[in-house]
Amino acid sequence: MALPVISDMRRDIADVRAATPRVIVATTAISSDRFDGTSVPDMTSEVLVTAAQALSAARQSGAIQRNNTNAKHRTSTVVGKATNKKLKVVTNRRKIDVFATRLSPDTSVSEVCSYAADAIEDVCGTRLLGDSLQCEKLVTRFQTYSSFWLSCVVEADMYDKTSILLLSEEAWPAGVLVRKYYPKHNG
Repeated sequence: MALPVISDMRRDIADVRAATPRVIVATTAISSDRFDGTSVPDMTSEVLVTAAQALSAARQSGAIQRNNTNAKHRTSTVVGKATNKKLKVVTNRRKIDVFATRLSPDTSVSEVCSYAADAIEDVCGTRLLGDSLQCEKLVTRFQTYSSFWLSCVVEADMYDKTSILLLSEEAWPAGVLVRKYYPKHNG
């Protein structure tokens, strides 16, 4: 019973290959001793073209044009730059979470917070105040080191500078391992 199934599969594969468009591509295998510069090599090979490649080629050549009549036209978004004292604008703030480990076991949360705040002030020129900078000491497997989760909320225009600073090797003492932190979400 297995033989008829295999022959049916072979017939189906042959039908698919027959329906696939083919392109004749001239290939040249020129060697310096056989090519005199006047004759054209006559070697050809068939290359199977997938439907996606054929459609892409037809679009690029202009044979097929995309006509999307159902598409909605959207206007571009504009962000204001003018200084205005009449309207109040909400500042856009972003959060940066950093994991720091391999610190001494007696390192305190306040030391890590003040170290990060000083580094941010040196690079960005502004001091983070209040709830903008938070730190939590994490439970470690061994008592030979300590790990911390440092979270700071900065304005959107300072986000790039601050995240690059807090995740750079120049900002932390030698031997401290620092990476982006992904807090656990309940639910």
